[in-house]
Amino acid sequence: MSDRTPAPVPATPKPDRVLRLSRILWGLSFVAGVLLLAIAFLRRSRQFELLRGFVSDAEPGYDASTVDTAATVAFWGALAALAVFTVAEILLRGPAERRAGVRWVLLLVLVVHGTVALVGEAFVALAEGAVAFRWLLGAQLVLGAAALAAASLRGRRARRREQDGLGAA
Repeated sequence: MSDRTPAPVPATPKPDRVLRLSRILWGLSFVAGVLLLAIAFLRRSRQFELLRGFVSDAEPGYDASTVDTAATVAFWGALAALAVFTVAEILLRGPAERRAGVRWVLLLVLVVHGTVALVGEAFVALAEGAVAFRWLLGAQLVLGAAALAAASLRGRRARRREQDGLGAA
């Protein structure tokens, strides 16, 4: 126990530029998603009014409580779906940096998120804030796709280096 030699713990390598870029893009995508959800939440009373008008115009025979329920379900359902996909992308970010199979799953999540965003924005992006909401939603999806592309590029380079016998990048 008197040996002063440090334990042979391998040093953690610094992430390369592509991995850092991917992480930054994922972070910006997450920030855009959180801003999107916060804006929608803060504007919910105005959105409910607009959704109630939309539902009552679409189905004029329903009573006020049914219209309120339909507007509430549409708004909170769309907001919850956007939140679930935002969180799913962030949770899959780390494993996607290391495994190609997870990157395919993340690609599927991004495609479904885009589809849900197209459908859900009709219930959440109404009136004067709709343009900003759509820009944030588009930015979130584009940043997520760019981050996934960067993670895939980095994974491909690392695999090629391992095959060449140069070690992990």
